[in-house]
Amino acid sequence: VDVFKHARPWIAQLPNSMSVWDTGTAIVTDRHGWPLLKPGQAAATLMLREIGGHYPGGVYTCFYEGKGALEFGMDAKLLESQPGQASLLVTPSQAGIFFKINQSDPADPIRNVRLVMPGFESSYEQQPFHPLFLERLGSFQTLRFMNWGRINETPLSSWKQRPTPRTYTQATTRGVAFEHMTQLVNQLDANAWINIPHLADDEFVRNTARLWATQMEPGRKLYVEYSNEVWNSIFPQALWAEAQGVAQGLAGDSFQARLHFYAKRSTEVFQIFRQTFDALGGSKPELVCVLGAQYGNPWTSQVLLDFGTSSQHADALAIAPYFGIDLGSPANLWTVLAMGTEQIIDACRAEIEGPLSERIGQHAAIAASKGVELISYEGGQHLVGFSGMEFVPALTQKFVDANRHPGMYDLYTELVETWRQRGGQDFVAYSFCRTFGTYGSWGSLERQDQPTAQAHKYRALLDLAQSLALD
Repeated sequence: VDVFKHARPWIAQLPNSMSVWDTGTAIVTDRHGWPLLKPGQAAATLMLREIGGHYPGGVYTCFYEGKGALEFGMDAKLLESQPGQASLLVTPSQAGIFFKINQSDPADPIRNVRLVMPGFESSYEQQPFHPLFLERLGSFQTLRFMNWGRINETPLSSWKQRPTPRTYTQATTRGVAFEHMTQLVNQLDANAWINIPHLADDEFVRNTARLWATQMEPGRKLYVEYSNEVWNSIFPQALWAEAQGVAQGLAGDSFQARLHFYAKRSTEVFQIFRQTFDALGGSKPELVCVLGAQYGNPWTSQVLLDFGTSSQHADALAIAPYFGIDLGSPANLWTVLAMGTEQIIDACRAEIEGPLSERIGQHAAIAASKGVELISYEGGQHLVGFSGMEFVPALTQKFVDANRHPGMYDLYTELVETWRQRGGQDFVAYSFCRTFGTYGSWGSLERQDQPTAQAHKYRALLDLAQSLALD
């Protein structure tokens, strides 16, 4: 509800002028990210932009510390101001909210800016999450924070680099502070699934374990996974891990060396977490140590669990059972363009009942042979073009239409039921809320305020969560 936590990185501008959008000059900041402006320099940022105006309107309150001159624009109009506080009339649109520091006293700079939604002026510090956000997540047992941690782009390696609740925004490549994650799962009585940055040193891992052991309420599960999809070469952590594995001579084949390094470092992370948890004593969350393998290649599961003592330190093997991947292939472009929405739904159903079911069974057998559970770190539909096909508008529209079709309810239901029948345990769907478009239709909700009756994937997951809770 403090939307400054959504703010984009600072843009260097000229004071009281929009003649140049970005001067390109570096903005020096304090340790929490607040600008320390030089003479002739201003700093601007944007919030809630390009989400179609799907956020609350009304009178927002801006609180801040320090002395200087502030400017608001786009969806926000200044109503009144006094030192340390301003009132804004916000009319939501695609533009979002513009905020600018035109002047900042070097002896008492502008800092600790908070821009609070209507009705939350007295509660935003203790209750930072919007009630609709909590309601829409409230039925689910486990929240995976991979995207909140920006794991596929994070530069974090040391503990001092991490974001905290006092960081000016939670929307940088450093991700969201762990303290916000623990508060969310505590409030929802949910399990948490965290990903450790691939560059994180042992101190970072140890401090992360200590924070979660002491701040997450006991009685629930804490899933711990080193990085994300290290098998997937589109991510920087994959190539980095491969270089480490090759340098350490972990295998003759470079891809296998990558997997071996991932299993090796995962084991080290698991050991640090268990040692830290044991040393602290008392009641704590239950640790679930997770190795992530490639759903489309069961060999990766075998390689990871066969390496060293990894299977003795892991509790679970995780894969991502997606359906519809091949429909986005260049080889299938003309076939798919000739298909109707019902035909796309039928093709996905045939995949779930055939190849997907068989592949889940293969992974489940490998996991069982090593004494670990098979769980999903992601899963659901994967209707998106690739290898250039994502830029074919007609194909994108076919996939968007399929994702909005009521048939998705049955596909998700059948997917999870097949998953359980073939030996899968916990299932984490990808993802919570995200717009549909060129690069996929990943959201179970397209927007947080979307009517549930229109969100067929989300409805299916709600009903599945309820039925599993009854089990």
